[in-house]
Amino acid sequence: MRAILFIWQLPQNILGFILSRGCEKAVSGGVAYYRWKGPGSISLGDFIIVSSPSVLPHELGHRKQSMMLGPLYLLVIGLPSLIWCILHTYTSLNRLDYYSFYTEAWAEHNACKTCNKQKGYR
Repeated sequence: MRAILFIWQLPQNILGFILSRGCEKAVSGGVAYYRWKGPGSISLGDFIIVSSPSVLPHELGHRKQSMMLGPLYLLVIGLPSLIWCILHTYTSLNRLDYYSFYTEAWAEHNACKTCNKQKGYR
């Protein structure tokens, strides 16, 4: 089953593997992730790359999206999320709640379910 899931998420896993090179591998709460010194975080298939472990629940929410959407993840979640992050960081959209965008709201919803906590786990 694990092999099928890996193949289902193959585009994300390839990108995640490439981006995780040179990052420090760590484990928190049984979750393996990669720590990098850059800004922000990204979840690509089995690869969670974060600047701070505090965002792991949110990135686990994105991992669930990837598991559900498989090869559609990059088009439905990945690219829109990247564009939203850039726009939110560098334009007047930064007045809006970052987690109000559908990709992030859905990841937050998944994160709350993953962590067994209510919204606002931060």
